[in-house]
Amino acid sequence: MKTILVDDHHHVVPFVLEATTSGDASQPASQVTVVHFDSHSDLLLPRSLDPSLLAPDGTSPFNPVDLVDALGIGDFWLPLAFAGRVARFVWVQPPWATDREFHQGRSYDIGVGILDRPDGSSVLRASLLHPFYVDEFVWAPRETLRDVRSVRLDVLSTTGTLQQIQTPFILDIDLDFFSTNNPFKVQVEDVFGTEAWEQLERVYQARAGTIAAVSSLTGSAESAIRQHSVLSAALRTVAEVIIDADGDLIDDRTIARATRILSSSLDGVSGGEALAKQHVDLLVSMRKHILTMPSRTDSDGAEGEGGQWSGDYWDAEWIDTCGCMHDLPHRRSSRDDVDGMLRFLKAAIEHIVHKPILVTVARSVGDNFTPADQVGYLQDSVLKLVQASYGPLDIEQMY
Repeated sequence: MKTILVDDHHHVVPFVLEATTSGDASQPASQVTVVHFDSHSDLLLPRSLDPSLLAPDGTSPFNPVDLVDALGIGDFWLPLAFAGRVARFVWVQPPWATDREFHQGRSYDIGVGILDRPDGSSVLRASLLHPFYVDEFVWAPRETLRDVRSVRLDVLSTTGTLQQIQTPFILDIDLDFFSTNNPFKVQVEDVFGTEAWEQLERVYQARAGTIAAVSSLTGSAESAIRQHSVLSAALRTVAEVIIDADGDLIDDRTIARATRILSSSLDGVSGGEALAKQHVDLLVSMRKHILTMPSRTDSDGAEGEGGQWSGDYWDAEWIDTCGCMHDLPHRRSSRDDVDGMLRFLKAAIEHIVHKPILVTVARSVGDNFTPADQVGYLQDSVLKLVQASYGPLDIEQMY
């Protein structure tokens, strides 16, 4: 059984392309299903991916290397669906998967097509009107897209039953299915402490509520995206104003300026000024907390005094990135929990009566989604389990 072992999940792409390019009429790529065991869906789209990388013709040869370079760990499956390599995606979620993505027990029809922009460029967009795509600015109405391909998404839980797969399928396992970090939480807590992360969570929970308040006022998803974009830019600017302020104390003038910036992006929102003040107050509180921390040594051995850190940690963009990821799943499993999940995986794949056309396994330890001290046991256990089900494995280790 051909088995691909990678660290970064999107590095499976060349092997998926190879496995779904078949001269066998009994295995048309347009019918391939991916059975995906993962704490994350990996079903986003890159915001600026050139669709020509996915539409080979006489003048634009398909180049897997260029394609992999243009993709990331969370946005590679839908481009493959657009390329005609995947028709159905079965995401099996662990119990701690967050509702920021898709709900267990639901099915979705996701259209992926080309959006031609006024500047003459083209990008891929998803037609499913869902916060997962709207919040990442990769949604567009289906009628504005061309060359649309549809992929069916079925979301299952570990308490459900995996239905029989009648089409050729790829078995895709991310080891963070069994135990997962939110690496942004881990990094913030390591640098600034647990209380700083809790402060950041409060800031970005308020941010999410503010965005929801803005979106609820709009008459269409298009206007929601426009207002969302304006608000996100204002929030980033406010973060820069607060974070880059000089001195230990943030004066009233700085706070007032930040509040005005944010209030202007909330024009017409009921309670907009109060929302703006809440967000600014939370950011100020977080900054004050970090400035009162005792000095400590960073990973390069340089000392920081009162929040003045060497490196890129105390940076508006970094803080904003971590905050936006505050609701990623974070659940470090015990050995007993892991073994229970392994038994579920064994039962699930044995329920499928035929073998996959390809097995892909992502370690996800380099980006700290899979805990480093657990990855060895998880990898060995998963490979033994797959071999017990399908026979000897032809493993290609790509990390």
